[in-house]
Amino acid sequence: MSHLETLSDQIVSYGVRHVFGIPGSGPSLTLIDHLCKKGVNFHLVHFEGCAAIMAGTVGRLSGKCGVSVGIKGPGLANMIPGIAACSLESLPAVNITEAYLPDAPLSSAHKRIDHSNLVSSVVKESSYWSESGSSFQQLAENAEAECPGPVHMNITGSDPGRKMERVFQKDSIIETNDDISQLLEKSLYPVLIVGSLAIREGLSAFLNLLKVPVFTTASAKGVVNETLPHAAGVFTGAGLELSPEVTVLPKADLVIAIGLRHNEVLSVKKFGCKSILLDPLGNSSSGGFAFPVITWMYSRKLWNELWDQLEEKDWGRDEIAKSKKNLNSYLLAGDLLPANIFQAVDMHFAGKARIVVDTGLFCTVAEHIWSAISPSMYISSGQGRYMGISLPQGVAAALFDSTVPTVIFCGDGSVGMFIAELKIAIANALPLIIVLLSDGKFGTLRGRALKDGLTEKPLTVFSPSWVSTMEGLGIHSVYAESVEKCHQVLGEWDGNPLFIEVLFDSDEYARMTEKVR
Repeated sequence: MSHLETLSDQIVSYGVRHVFGIPGSGPSLTLIDHLCKKGVNFHLVHFEGCAAIMAGTVGRLSGKCGVSVGIKGPGLANMIPGIAACSLESLPAVNITEAYLPDAPLSSAHKRIDHSNLVSSVVKESSYWSESGSSFQQLAENAEAECPGPVHMNITGSDPGRKMERVFQKDSIIETNDDISQLLEKSLYPVLIVGSLAIREGLSAFLNLLKVPVFTTASAKGVVNETLPHAAGVFTGAGLELSPEVTVLPKADLVIAIGLRHNEVLSVKKFGCKSILLDPLGNSSSGGFAFPVITWMYSRKLWNELWDQLEEKDWGRDEIAKSKKNLNSYLLAGDLLPANIFQAVDMHFAGKARIVVDTGLFCTVAEHIWSAISPSMYISSGQGRYMGISLPQGVAAALFDSTVPTVIFCGDGSVGMFIAELKIAIANALPLIIVLLSDGKFGTLRGRALKDGLTEKPLTVFSPSWVSTMEGLGIHSVYAESVEKCHQVLGEWDGNPLFIEVLFDSDEYARMTEKVR
């Protein structure tokens, strides 16, 4: 058995069922052949960066790392944007590329580039695959370990006999404090703010039972069922007058943060009341909040004691309801704005659709108006704000789980970046809807231009419609000029890929979040 067949066996044994990439004629094709013969689904993409994003998305949904495969040199160079996206979003993936043997002479220069230097700032580890080195499971588990992220594996035509070399790995800094119980005992108005760590730790069942306000970061949206009355919405640190973080949070006398890290918010500052951080990484990723109490509990007994104490507290539901009512009234005040479209989609699917939201002014609206019942039903670039990520994420999510509809919301800047990957959705007849929320401009950036009297020319999209293009790809496409038309189109949907384009008044669009963020 060759070293690549051994690798394929280990990948299959680990439970990997989907692999994304573009093969070369060398060891990548050999590996993919072994995987396909063992029942793994290989999905040919059009850009290696999308393969990495798709692998990371499957990793996020499954709880186990995804896998992408590409060639050396330019293949890895193309994969870097996707690997970087996975790093920014804490998505676990093993990204495999062909490589020269470590001792290959410099005269072997075709497609040669220093892989280690290329990936060092965006991966947790880089290694050569060898039967004498670390197993695929070890590499995958490192990708999944806190804080999750991508790792890189070089594969060669023959076994290099070289053990894995660590390129980069974050250190864990743990601080402990025994004052949590005492602080909570004295608190009348505690609030929880939880990051994506709460998803990975499986805390939803506990959070859903509480009777105190629970905020989440954007990347943790859904970890507390947002239809529950104590779900306070998204915390970004940058909320304005109508956001619950401004109307509800100041009433708290204690903030208990679980995995609240710098990269999951837009603005970092010290809280105006006593605060506690629970995080296995300690203060290393959260220092700007200046938490006076920092700890982590490995014992389930200690966690249960915390939940028991929290369940005795009861406040905030009326405040949250009032805040959300005012916020929703503001966002839904127009006749045709993104909030109206989100509401139409939510009403049609009765909360049983997964949405994938790109970055843009509309994602601010989605984060506040969409009620996610679980983290698997809401996917976004909540950490990196990575424009264009929604299409490959949405396709990967629909491939991973086609039992529920997946609805992608993208904007003028993001719709075209990775559009070729929609051919995968067509080939697999995926239950996928792409909604283009268009104002014909880069709405998020336009606010600065309007404020400072700058030119709007570089922020204006030439011919913003994609209806003809989508039709050309073979996707049924409709222009929805009203909310009623959107309802009609959704009602006629046959379950195959569908494109809906909605054009908004650019000035109304620019003003829609003025009191939110």
